[in-house]
Amino acid sequence: MHPGRSAIAVLMVGTVAAGCSQSGETAYGPPSQKLIDAFNYDYRDQSPKMTIESVRPSGATKITEQIAAQRVNQTCSGGRSRIVAVGTVNTTFTSGVQWAVFYDPPGPHLAPTANRAARPPTANWYAGFVSVNQVTRPFCTFGYYRPLPSLPNLGAE
Repeated sequence: MHPGRSAIAVLMVGTVAAGCSQSGETAYGPPSQKLIDAFNYDYRDQSPKMTIESVRPSGATKITEQIAAQRVNQTCSGGRSRIVAVGTVNTTFTSGVQWAVFYDPPGPHLAPTANRAARPPTANWYAGFVSVNQVTRPFCTFGYYRPLPSLPNLGAE
């Protein structure tokens, strides 16, 4: 086996284990209303308008909560994030119900900016969205919402 592949497999197992307890229950809950509000606030001026709202899926989902969290963690942050919250949402930017995975990546949480002279803004929420019924590439995003606290600087030691 290629050395890089074995390292990735170990990393993915560690990521899943960090979000689940011994009984298979997750160590995080559904997104709080403040997290939902943070996304909706930061995308309020988009055209077309992008919003999310918490929903319960009608029936079983083909993609599990754990797989959604794993895909978002791997795609959006290279598998190094702490999962904060996972839940199902309706969105105005996709059809069908989506898993919303809010996560906390390691590092100082500086958002990219086109203005090199300015100090980069700090993000205090990160999210990825995945269909509940089909394997899709997650939509990854982030933002700053004043009513949310700052995220800890994980991995800064």
